[in-house]
Amino acid sequence: MLRARLLPDGTQAVLREVPHYAVVRADLTEATPAEAEAGLDRLRREALGGFDPHRWPLFAVRVAHLPGGRARVLFTVDELIADGPSVSLLLQQWYAAYAHGTAPRPPGITFREYAAATATAEVPEASWRTGGSNWPVSTWSARCRSRPQPRPPARTRPPTGG
Repeated sequence: MLRARLLPDGTQAVLREVPHYAVVRADLTEATPAEAEAGLDRLRREALGGFDPHRWPLFAVRVAHLPGGRARVLFTVDELIADGPSVSLLLQQWYAAYAHGTAPRPPGITFREYAAATATAEVPEASWRTGGSNWPVSTWSARCRSRPQPRPPARTRPPTGG
């Protein structure tokens, strides 16, 4: 989903190819502690600028090179393309590549294939009892299908940054 953007009708499009992504770098190696903190604050403020959902990328990676050979990586992602568990998985894969030099294996299935397979999958109803509710998953599925599908909100201000 890191190659995704939204189309004008609100549907997602995953781009087959994307341009080279340039990581924003800030050289703070000669900075005093106060200057380094100010530089990090500037990068954090830039990260709050948001993204234009119709333009790739919907994420940003910034690296601050700090005194003493340290670095701070700031990763910002729009939740239109990645939820919390997805970001956690991505960060685990990045760490494995960094710490062990291992590249993550590609998934054996695309998201589209997963969505199609689970859309019709029958799950044993007894395994889906949650929160004290005795309603089976088929009841919840029917209720969800009967509701209008949510659409992303219209952008009310011009995009900044990103």
